Amino acid sequence: MLYITYMEENIKISASNYVKAALNVANCFLNLTPIEMDIISTMLNNGATSITAASRKLLIDSLHKSKHVISNNIKRMKHKSILIQDNKKAVVIHPKILSYIKGKQFIVKFDINENNNS
Repeated sequence: MLYITYMEENIKISASNYVKAALNVANCFLNLTPIEMDIISTMLNNGATSITAASRKLLIDSLHKSKHVISNNIKRMKHKSILIQDNKKAVVIHPKILSYIKGKQFIVKFDINENNNS
């Protein structure tokens, strides 16, 4: 017999640390590297959701990384679909990630099927 218990963990966090903490929680699904998390959190903490010349400069200055490091990580995040092209051909943070962050709450449910080995 399988018993499923309910577990809830409330974590108090400052507004300035929220985005990074939320990305850390969601990272089991996103598979971001530390620099990729830094890029996304820096963008969101500064109100940027798309890759523009201004957001690239912000990332270079804030993270103290070269334009090549930033560009290579942006390319990897496009490959992972963390960054996508919107209908206006702009490269933006995937809307699902934005919904994780803006929701300020994560609920993860496991649906266990004993007949399936997944």
